[in-house]
Amino acid sequence: MLLMLVQDDGTHAERLDAMIKAVAGGDRTALADLYSETRSGVYGFALSMLRNSHDAEDVLQEAYIRVWNSAASYVPKGT
Repeated sequence: MLLMLVQDDGTHAERLDAMIKAVAGGDRTALADLYSETRSGVYGFALSMLRNSHDAEDVLQEAYIRVWNSAASYVPKGT
């Protein structure tokens, strides 16, 4: 889902994919980098759907908790 929220050139998507792979390997710094790169898009999407800033913040937090908890099962698209 995070990659779907990014509308950019292929290089940015490749960088995000590399971060997700690093998170899948247990790299907490990569998770922080991924958060920094994608938080505004994830928050904006949640806010546009929920129309409530507190709920959008909760969704933002839950999204990255889920990314961390499920990262080990990440399979890159197309494989």
